[in-house]
Amino acid sequence: MALGDRIAVMNNGMIEEVGTHEKIFYKPEKEFVARFIGMKNIFEGKIAALDEDNGVLQISTGNFDLTTVFVPSSVGTRVKACVRPEEIILTKSDRNTSVRSARNEIAGRIVSISQNGPLMRVLVDVGGDEMSVDVTRLAARDPGLNRGDRVLLTFKATSVHVIL
Repeated sequence: MALGDRIAVMNNGMIEEVGTHEKIFYKPEKEFVARFIGMKNIFEGKIAALDEDNGVLQISTGNFDLTTVFVPSSVGTRVKACVRPEEIILTKSDRNTSVRSARNEIAGRIVSISQNGPLMRVLVDVGGDEMSVDVTRLAARDPGLNRGDRVLLTFKATSVHVIL
């Protein structure tokens, strides 16, 4: 399948957003567009800290914190933090994962594992919220992932998209 160089997303006959494939699929400006294109992990939060020197900011969702790349904003601003399911690395929490470059680490417990086309969708409870993670069939089978397993979700700060 090939897409044009610009995409328009419509809602009830009105254009919500127009942009390149990269912008629409990975950096949507509106929550409706993010949900429409399949961004399953969208969390309400507020900016808890800004670190311009290191180019990052902290978002608190109430159940967990996220680190993302700096966007011009101020502490206390309410935002939506989005993470695509395929951007998350899932490991069993009993595995040695001491060498990581990801800024975000969230512990959770597997709620369900289901087929999602050629991938497996793993739904993980993270302190009362749920995160969807897409992994290959082998990535789900080889470590023996099962419902109820404790896991660690890791992803880079650049994987977190902020909708102001």
